[in-house]
Amino acid sequence: MSKNIGIDPLAASVTRLAAIQDRKLKSSATGFFYNKNGRIFLVTNRHVLIDEGKDHYPEIIKFIVHINSSNVRENREITLGLYDDSGKMKWKEINPMIDVAAFDVTEEISKGCFVIPFSKSNFVPEDIEIGVGADVLVIGYPLGIFDEVFNLPVVRSAILATFYPVPFQGNPFFLVEARLHPGTSGSPIVTKPTNILAVRGGGIRMIGGNAVFLLGILSHAWPFIPEEEARARGFGPLDLNVAYFSSIVEDITSVT
Repeated sequence: MSKNIGIDPLAASVTRLAAIQDRKLKSSATGFFYNKNGRIFLVTNRHVLIDEGKDHYPEIIKFIVHINSSNVRENREITLGLYDDSGKMKWKEINPMIDVAAFDVTEEISKGCFVIPFSKSNFVPEDIEIGVGADVLVIGYPLGIFDEVFNLPVVRSAILATFYPVPFQGNPFFLVEARLHPGTSGSPIVTKPTNILAVRGGGIRMIGGNAVFLLGILSHAWPFIPEEEARARGFGPLDLNVAYFSSIVEDITSVT
């Protein structure tokens, strides 16, 4: 095997997050990079950064990025303090009830780091239809598992369980069906790469290369029923998961 292995764009868009509280690893999760007007943000779930109900108050987040586009073995660890000297949170959010947060990391990754961020250009065009039951990908780090040699994430399959882009029960999210695990919180949900697009109203469109659309950000199970309770009630987990619409990232990164 060649020592110099290139990096897939999707692999360079995500990173594993380690939340550190009282100098100990409190949890691991997933984040992805997003470009807003030339600023690069690290996007994840709010509950990764703070979860008042679970006494989850990490002080720092650590993540690893690639530093060489032609050699996947070369990486650098970055540490982010989550609060300034006055104790004010440094991430952006629009509502504590919306489980999405963004952290401006432009300065941290500007020094020789190699990332390929998503942007608004990766949203689904208005004339393109994503049908219910469509296959989608969840890119992340289930149970913290990843390729530690090459710093590469794991890709899981899921399907759209609700009618995209209709907000499920009026909420700013949709549902996907998949057996997912802790560690994928904050994962980007994307369409499978394809050069055949379904056009609203019927018909298809062929494009050069493969398109990948950013649909949303994985959050948590819906509804949340502990596995023990589900078994006691005579059924297994539903394997339904909340995914916030990707457009929320545009709103959050616009917060001043």
